[in-house]
Amino acid sequence: MTPAKERERSHATTESESAAAWSDRFTPALTAPANDNYSAPTTASSGSVRFTLHQATRGSEGQSATACWSTGGVDQDVWFKFEADQTGVWTMSLCATETDFDSRIVVYEFEENEPPTTVVACDDDGCSEVKTGIHASASFYAAQGEVFYIQVGATDSPGTAEVVMDITVD
Repeated sequence: MTPAKERERSHATTESESAAAWSDRFTPALTAPANDNYSAPTTASSGSVRFTLHQATRGSEGQSATACWSTGGVDQDVWFKFEADQTGVWTMSLCATETDFDSRIVVYEFEENEPPTTVVACDDDGCSEVKTGIHASASFYAAQGEVFYIQVGATDSPGTAEVVMDITVD
């Protein structure tokens, strides 16, 4: 091999090794959100809760809301634990989310250390005034102190955008 070809080969190897080293140092780990499973829900209370569904997975739990929609379940879902701080009709709304993915929301009775099975409320496209009705908003009655699981997810790719869940009571 000629000296010029040897230098060219050496330079190419060095560049690819440098790119690999850079990639190893600067590529973030692709991990699911901490509340990706019902057993580790994030606590939510009245107000706005901001989160992402990026890298969330579809768990086997919480796919029993078949009465809420005709096909599929809740893909790329995250979980919240909500305790009503007053009696009234509570609304969990994703209408303020400014992205174009199709969201679903399900509210379940909470039982400590048990997977969610009893659906209290659910919705697939209740935000008709926003984004052509692709976001969800579910309402339900709760007495002060009652606790619920809230499952939020998508039926298509949510990407990395921020999701906003507004929690209000009437």
